[in-house]
Amino acid sequence: MSVVFGGLSLTALLIVSINRMPVLARTLSHRFEAPDAQLSPTSAEPPLDPEIVVVIATVIEVEHRLHHAEHGGRLTISRQA
Repeated sequence: MSVVFGGLSLTALLIVSINRMPVLARTLSHRFEAPDAQLSPTSAEPPLDPEIVVVIATVIEVEHRLHHAEHGGRLTISRQA
């Protein structure tokens, strides 16, 4: 009976540690980030033109509707010669 209790206790500790891993990873990543990294811009590229973004989103939506892709599925657009 003590073996079963010990096994259940170890299982409970394993479940608790799995639940706390994302929090631990988040705190460790914040701790090791350089302070300058938070102040610098994330990319040196200029922002995209909103009209281009709208055109890309429209093309993706039309392709999605034409090919009846599943929700969350992969959409592959192939070039035809």
